[in-house]
Amino acid sequence: MEIEQQSENNANNKMEIEEQKLETIVIQHQNQLIYAYDYEEEQERQKELEQIRRKLIFQIKLNKGNGASVPLIFQNQYFKYLTGLKILIGSGSQKSSNDFKYITDFISKCGQKLSNLDIDIGNNNNLKETSVQQLSQALAKQQELRNLVIKIGQYNKIKDQSLALLGQALSCTKIQSFSLTLYGYNDIKYSGIGGLFYKWGCFQYIKQFQLDLGLNNNMGSLGLIGMGKALQKMKKLQQLSITFRKKNIKNIQDFIHLLANLKHLKQIRYLKLIIREENEIGYDGALAISHCIQNIPNLIGVHLNFGGANNINKDGFYQIYKGIQNCKNLQSLEFYQKDDIIWGQKDFQVLVDLLRDPIFTFIKVNDSILFTYNFMDITMIMDLDETNMYDLDHSIIQKFRVFRKFKFGLTSWTNKNQNQLSGLVNVFLNNTSNIPQFNLIFGDAEEYSPILIYKSLPPVQAIQPVIEFENQKKWKEDYKMVSEFFDDDFGDVLAIYINFYRLCLKINDPNFSHNQFLSNLVKAINTTMAKKLSLKILALIPEGDVNGRFLNVLSGVFNEMLLLVRPESYLEKIVIESLDNFYIEYQKDKYFEIVYEQQKIFN
Repeated sequence: MEIEQQSENNANNKMEIEEQKLETIVIQHQNQLIYAYDYEEEQERQKELEQIRRKLIFQIKLNKGNGASVPLIFQNQYFKYLTGLKILIGSGSQKSSNDFKYITDFISKCGQKLSNLDIDIGNNNNLKETSVQQLSQALAKQQELRNLVIKIGQYNKIKDQSLALLGQALSCTKIQSFSLTLYGYNDIKYSGIGGLFYKWGCFQYIKQFQLDLGLNNNMGSLGLIGMGKALQKMKKLQQLSITFRKKNIKNIQDFIHLLANLKHLKQIRYLKLIIREENEIGYDGALAISHCIQNIPNLIGVHLNFGGANNINKDGFYQIYKGIQNCKNLQSLEFYQKDDIIWGQKDFQVLVDLLRDPIFTFIKVNDSILFTYNFMDITMIMDLDETNMYDLDHSIIQKFRVFRKFKFGLTSWTNKNQNQLSGLVNVFLNNTSNIPQFNLIFGDAEEYSPILIYKSLPPVQAIQPVIEFENQKKWKEDYKMVSEFFDDDFGDVLAIYINFYRLCLKINDPNFSHNQFLSNLVKAINTTMAKKLSLKILALIPEGDVNGRFLNVLSGVFNEMLLLVRPESYLEKIVIESLDNFYIEYQKDKYFEIVYEQQKIFN
């Protein structure tokens, strides 16, 4: 009896403890106190909230201008939950290194949840060693940082010691993905690149590494040797991308030694090598590349891109082709050669015989050579302009049937070949009816109307195309085209494409009314494509307020939304203050990215 009474007392005590726990759970959210009475339910709520916050990306774009010395965006205190931050600094935005401190202080103040950081610094920003030191100190404070992208434009006076400081800062982090792009004329010498790696202490965590060297930034022997030693320590490295710009490589033996180190990285899955012009690779370098790619046992993806004047003769390219054939586990391949070799018909026949294995598809487009592995996940990328469209015949297009994904870029077209272009697109679609994903990209065109091509496409039901209208150079002149696209017939135009799963619209016209745009777009979605179309919209809002109601209207329509606020617009304070509530109430599992473009920064 006493035992039963003791058990009951223990149970009551345990219940009281649990009740006390529940009573003491207090969550502060947007200056409101929320009392939780269900411990498990609240734990689940917190997990859901954390998942939502992981999708929050805030991007700041800073351009040259005159105005307030401290950007307003750097003064607010509502970014402690940021998991991703993108900062773009336009060319010539900074007058002194002190200006850069506003940005580094902002990075330092971001909460400890920041895991993704992307910094893009334009040309002529007078960074010098002091600015890099400020950045290094800010990075060292972000212990949860996992993905880091740094791009530094030309003429920023980045010197060797600056890279050593950056490398030292990275030693304090557990970064898993690191991308560094150094554009030209930054006074980087061979010791600077070496210093970056010698000071770097996070090798054991790196899974993805990308390095792009600009013009006149000399790698030199110490740089290549330092990189080779660093790569050997990256035991978890799975993806490696290295871009050598013009005259980066001075000694071919150092380059060969670097490639020899890669064979020790058994875990590498993807390898990307871009070697621009005037790097004396030669036959020996080509042979080293061949040995490298076939001696990495787990390699499943290869991207090779060669510029001209690298002294790789036909025999050198043949060696590379043979090396690719010997990659036992290869699943995807991208290959591009800037053709400074005169290929005759017999030469092509030799290549075709060499690549007779049916797993290869070999295609010649104008003076470029393109062949690709025939696997289920292959993506075919072709960028056409007036110089090479006429070299495409039906026999080549027939080969595209093997692809599972296809990206077709259209650039530099004029009205005189409008009909030819429409016909070419139709030929591609009719011969690729089994492709589940088809990207049609309208790029920097001068005068043609992509809407006419769009309307001429056949109603292909077997594919799910992705239509992307990228920013054009003459949007003001194409206003009529934009109006046509978003008039009352908008729904009818897209009705035959109800199997689209995404439509990317990029509108950059200062005369374009976003109110009319939203009205027509929502109408079209509700009438013809409800629940069938996932839209991602990049709307450049030149004027007018961006308020909570605006966001609420869009949230009911889009699964993905990217909002860019122009400097003339007023981003209501409540929008920033209520981002967490906005996600909880409206977005749920949706993705939302807000971009604040501030053109008036420093005096």
